[in-house]
Amino acid sequence: MKNALLIIVTLCTTIAQSALAHPGHDHSHWLSPALHVTASTLLASAIVVLITLYIFRKKKIR
Repeated sequence: MKNALLIIVTLCTTIAQSALAHPGHDHSHWLSPALHVTASTLLASAIVVLITLYIFRKKKIR
């Protein structure tokens, strides 16, 4: 469980660094809210699935 927590923290800090605004990152664009919500939802869903698979595979090995 300690390793899973370390993986989660590492992923979150890595993603947070890349989420900073960059040139051309326009929050006033009309499509911006839809893109950000969709990207955030897909990313969060992928992280949950990967962590779940990791935990199940780890328990299956034991």
